[in-house]
Amino acid sequence: MPIMNSKKIILSGMIVLLVVMLISESAFAREIENLLSNGNFEKGVPAPWAIGGKLRDNGGVGATMTVVDKLKDAKVPEDPIEGKLCLLVDVDKAAAAAGDVQFMTANDPPVYKKGEKYTFSAYIKSNEKMRFHLLLSGGSEDGFQPSFQSEIFTMTEKWEEYHLTTASMPLQPKATRAKFFVGYGPGAFWVDNIKIYIGDYEPTFPTKPKAVEMTVGKLATSWASIKAKTLF
Repeated sequence: MPIMNSKKIILSGMIVLLVVMLISESAFAREIENLLSNGNFEKGVPAPWAIGGKLRDNGGVGATMTVVDKLKDAKVPEDPIEGKLCLLVDVDKAAAAAGDVQFMTANDPPVYKKGEKYTFSAYIKSNEKMRFHLLLSGGSEDGFQPSFQSEIFTMTEKWEEYHLTTASMPLQPKATRAKFFVGYGPGAFWVDNIKIYIGDYEPTFPTKPKAVEMTVGKLATSWASIKAKTLF
């Protein structure tokens, strides 16, 4: 019996240590300052986000955006990833070029600083496997808008956080834009929790480290083994 009690104490101590490690990881996570406003659409309006490019009134493609509280007709039922609202963007057909339909910041662009690197991230999901282009750009004194960083992704039916990180800014941009090129094809998608922040990418909702999951499994196995040895 004393052996059994000592094993219980050891097991309890290991569980407490594991909980403390998980709490500590959360407590010391870097606080991120989002440089974008209304990235979670909790204001109930899309602004400062807008649809731009070569749209229907200019001989191009039609596109709409609507703030919603439910992901109606989603193949994988899920709630907005943050808060109670998210944005639904609907593109009616493929454009001649992906950049002909742009979902972008309109009147509240982030301000980049020379020497800093920036991460652009967003949660997106779609019933269709839509492709999209994530892009950060900035204007120079002569009006040219170079792309600081861009990546092409494919959406899935579940919420996924897509992201890119720039190199350190070589200069002080005059004007900036955060853009999604979505003219690859027809379809609708939901977007939520859009962020731009200084530094490397950090997951918004970190998953448990695999080592921790393995440890939990080992604890469960050890406890079962202890009970088996005690009973038999």
